[in-house]
Amino acid sequence: MRLCLFCILLSASLGAQPAPDSAPTAAARTAHVEGQVLTQAGEPLRKATVRLTPYYADRSLNATSYGDTADGVGKFVFEGVLPGRYTLTAERTGYLLQNYGARSATNNSPGLVLTLAAGQIMKDLNFKLIPQGVITGRVMDADGDPIPGVQVSGLQTYHAGRQRGLSPRGGATTDDQGTFRIANLLPGPYYLAADDIQSRMRVQANGLRPGRALNRASNVTTYYPESVDAAGATAVQVVAGSELHGIDIRMRQERVFSIRGLTIDAVTGKPATTNVIALLGGSPIGFGPPPQTSSREDGTFELRNLLPGTYALTASTNNPADPAYGREEVSISDSDVAGVKLTLAKGTTVTGTVKFEGDGPPIHPMIVLADLEGMLGHSSNAQAAEDGTFALHGVMPARYAAIVDSLPEGVYVKSIRFGQKDVTRTRLDLTSGVSGTLDILLSPGAAGVSGTVRNKDGVAMTGVEVTLWPKGMLPESVWSGPNRTSTDQNGDFRITGLVPGAYYAGAWEEVEPGLTYDIAFLKSFESQATDVTLEEGAHQTVQPKLISREDAAAEAAKLP
Repeated sequence: MRLCLFCILLSASLGAQPAPDSAPTAAARTAHVEGQVLTQAGEPLRKATVRLTPYYADRSLNATSYGDTADGVGKFVFEGVLPGRYTLTAERTGYLLQNYGARSATNNSPGLVLTLAAGQIMKDLNFKLIPQGVITGRVMDADGDPIPGVQVSGLQTYHAGRQRGLSPRGGATTDDQGTFRIANLLPGPYYLAADDIQSRMRVQANGLRPGRALNRASNVTTYYPESVDAAGATAVQVVAGSELHGIDIRMRQERVFSIRGLTIDAVTGKPATTNVIALLGGSPIGFGPPPQTSSREDGTFELRNLLPGTYALTASTNNPADPAYGREEVSISDSDVAGVKLTLAKGTTVTGTVKFEGDGPPIHPMIVLADLEGMLGHSSNAQAAEDGTFALHGVMPARYAAIVDSLPEGVYVKSIRFGQKDVTRTRLDLTSGVSGTLDILLSPGAAGVSGTVRNKDGVAMTGVEVTLWPKGMLPESVWSGPNRTSTDQNGDFRITGLVPGAYYAGAWEEVEPGLTYDIAFLKSFESQATDVTLEEGAHQTVQPKLISREDAAAEAAKLP
């Protein structure tokens, strides 16, 4: 009896042992990442929020993000991380959000890409967070009285392709004492702009008409210290961890004027109810929201508090299923402008097809016509149907860029034709109407490149931007920007989904965000870049040259 019991126990014990060819453990299938968040002085920083996010180019393959809060000694841990490419960020109140491996103290500095393999353990990923900058001051009128409810914005210059402008990087609203405090600012120069939005909205309200018809004066957007345009503004320099006090803005009052008119439906000839927007200089580029209003039931509208200048008035209906648009240019000199007629037309329909070269699963991309010149400030889009056909409705006479979005990995746009014209890299001109169909050909033969970036001493460069841009780009060429990525912890990079053709490849030790979208800027570095020619479906290994931060800054200074 005892012998039988022993046999049973022995059998059960042997049955509980893992099989020699059992599947790998969870730890062997995933990665482990840990590190510490510190101050600039090297002290542990607790309660920081740390995030591990799939690299944007891989999110269709891996959508799992991870988050952790730094403990009492600033430590963070990510366990069970799926293999792939990731970016790592840390942030805490009073400090700036930071990308791990970033080469400069800006939110747009990309940081390095972490390439994680199954079973990999990555330790000592340490952050030294940069303390925020702060600007405080007051907004007053000409008599020195405080103005409450004013929106004050901290602006920095930016480059986005051919466009230059000022972009808000932080803001605050003045309190009852006219005081503002703008926090969480990056180091660097800032221009301050004060906009009395509440006052403007009260005056713009349709039910409120100005009591004085002549010599009206109103608070207008004022740049520190007291300029009505950005050209006369004075920049203030923010240092990490600093708080600038006494940055007071004297709000300017200027004579302002109105534009009055009527919105009309082109089909019925009757008044139309629409939104009306006034763009100074006819361009949407600039600071702050443009003046806007809604037309009344009888089609009349009035835009108030406008400074002298030339405005492009655009009107659009509120019905996305039946859109209509109108545009009219109006100039103000020293008096109100009345009798403006904004005629809204419904536009036309552009039809087309999407075809796939070779065999493969059905693809139903999104087709977009983008009005890049800002003539009407709108775009039309439609998704291809099961049979590959699509229809873009409400398309107005303008010049567009034809864009194909939401393509799967390995697929690229081989050609876009409108009638007999190739518009793959040029604007689609519909100013004279529609005289053809938009035919799009997709191919599964996208190319790719990979490589390692090293400096002149042969040291691998981590967290630097690598850029590929097509040869033969012209100022009038249509493109959505260069193909970009960042190097990982080994200095390696990978870019896929490339259109076959000839390219320049460059790596940037440090470059201002947006500059690599400027064709003129890129052209100045063609002699330093590496030539790359990609055949259909090919993958090449390239070693792009490293462009110094000094060279990039010198060329940026030459741009208009």
